[in-house]
Amino acid sequence: MARAVALILGLALFPLAMAMTGGAMMIMDAPSMVIVLVGACLFTVAAHGPGPLIDALVASLNSQPLTLQACHQHRRVLETLRNALCASGAAGFLLGLIAVLGNLADPSHIGPAVAVAMLTTLYAVILAELVIAPLSSALPSRIEPLSSADDSEGALLVKSRGAAIVFVVVLSQTSLGTGLVLAL
Repeated sequence: MARAVALILGLALFPLAMAMTGGAMMIMDAPSMVIVLVGACLFTVAAHGPGPLIDALVASLNSQPLTLQACHQHRRVLETLRNALCASGAAGFLLGLIAVLGNLADPSHIGPAVAVAMLTTLYAVILAELVIAPLSSALPSRIEPLSSADDSEGALLVKSRGAAIVFVVVLSQTSLGTGLVLAL
């Protein structure tokens, strides 16, 4: 809950700062929001499905412990969302520039087109880097401690890797192994 409150307060700083300069509504643009938010969510749903997106967002905002597997899954989904936000912002920027260039003869249409170009980029950066990235980065700190069964599997993995390293070292000390190492 504290994360959600901090997130909302942090995001409120941007319109508050604009209001102090006399133009909070200057940064509110519905077409730009639709391009970035709806586009990024749809691309993420296309990659992972709606359930994993909702689960990852909920998991990133609460403080319940996570399994290692759940943490990795949620981080993959949030990274997809982060990348989709950046891509949607870039696409919105290009669409805005195309609209500017297409309306050079009519100056009254240039302002809204520039707003779409600039605001899609602003929304993408704020959401991807100031919201999703910190939420994704905080997930590993909530991984449950390993149980004894998990620990024995990890020890077995370490032992098998250690045995492979010993095998390579022993092999490299023999004349056949030296020839193989030199051949590689």
